[in-house]
Amino acid sequence: MTNRTKPVQPQNLLQPLLVLCLLLVITLALYWQAREFPFFYLDDDAYIIKNTNIQNGLTLESLRRAFLKPYAGFWIPLTWLSYMVDFELSGLDPSGFHLTNILLHGAKIILLVTLLYKMTGYGWRSLLVAALFALHPL
Repeated sequence: MTNRTKPVQPQNLLQPLLVLCLLLVITLALYWQAREFPFFYLDDDAYIIKNTNIQNGLTLESLRRAFLKPYAGFWIPLTWLSYMVDFELSGLDPSGFHLTNILLHGAKIILLVTLLYKMTGYGWRSLLVAALFALHPL
């Protein structure tokens, strides 16, 4: 006989959902200050500041290039699309790009909890793993 915790039943999901909401609030509060940071010149310089395709915004040509041509040695079309939208909304103001990253990180937490719960059936363990990822993603 093993000493395992029973999976969370659907009728008992309210408490884990509340904990997930709390985790999201804590995570967003922790990373919210990143909106005020400048671009990081390790790769933001090449990917955003000097990337004319990003700075052209959302055009048919920039969409075509994002999907068909690698840039700076990488083929990452969804990243390029995200950067184009950020540029359309905030220009070269880094706060818009950082805000997108913060919100995407929150979405990844929800997806991770959902995926782990669907795979294992363990709500609290899924939340713990997501909390580790959320608060220390490196």
